Amino acid sequence: MRRRNESASIYRMKKIIVTRANCMQSETRTINFSDSADIACHDRMVALVTQMRDLNKKTTARPRAQRED
Repeated sequence: MRRRNESASIYRMKKIIVTRANCMQSETRTINFSDSADIACHDRMVALVTQMRDLNKKTTARPRAQRED
């Protein structure tokens, strides 16, 4: 049986620090909206970002005592 701290540590994420230098070095690709594969990839990415945003809102809306369970 896991202790409470062990199970909680599984879900911890490392903090990602984004700086201007990192953004300038990363490659960005223009979406080709005439290509159906690009459109599908873009739509999937938008859906995932929306899902993450909604989950984050739900998580932060709950009191801290409930989130630790």
